[in-house]
Amino acid sequence: MFQWVEANGPLEPCRMSDLSAAILQIVDWSTIKKRRRQNYEFLSSELGDLAIFPDLSPTVVPLGFPIRLPNRERVRRSLFNDRIYPAVHWDVAGLVPPEFAASHRLASKIMTLPCDQRYDQMT
Repeated sequence: MFQWVEANGPLEPCRMSDLSAAILQIVDWSTIKKRRRQNYEFLSSELGDLAIFPDLSPTVVPLGFPIRLPNRERVRRSLFNDRIYPAVHWDVAGLVPPEFAASHRLASKIMTLPCDQRYDQMT
């Protein structure tokens, strides 16, 4: 569904639905902040050598845990098999000229592991 909306969703600014606005009023933002930070810190303790940002600033609530690894696609497919869907943000093929080889190499190694509040160490 996400991929469909990315391809077909509105491009112009639009208003959120009344349901979305109502949900935002009852969300426990403090707990979400705490869980996301705990998850990030756990991933950093386990995967710190792969982390792009191993240390989390006290004012940051992370959206994910960005890592860099040489075999990203193999690891990513393995995570898919476990129903973990790491994001790839910089698919630069066809967008960045080939002479920027360092950018292409870097982009091919980066992905972001989910660390949101739905996860814990057992998930």
